[in-house]
Amino acid sequence: MEQSTNAILSRMKWCRLQRRMAVTRDEEAGWYAEEAGLIDALLGKDRTATTHPSLLERYKYGLEDGQALVRLSQRRNEKSVESEITEGLGPVPSR
Repeated sequence: MEQSTNAILSRMKWCRLQRRMAVTRDEEAGWYAEEAGLIDALLGKDRTATTHPSLLERYKYGLEDGQALVRLSQRRNEKSVESEITEGLGPVPSR
């Protein structure tokens, strides 16, 4: 999970930087919504039902990317645990 957390935190920093450089309020709100989606992915939340319709697409963009990063990290952890368990095991003898 650490890798996904680092990737999500990097994306959140990017959103904050973009928000500071935004020219319009709509652009600023979009970056804020995307960051909110990333945060919710980390926390295992989904606020699509309560997100303002004008920001929904950007929120979902952050949420879905964040969820994908979390799933990827979980799969990596599963493979790591599996390799630790099977390390040093030879073939199972047949009868």
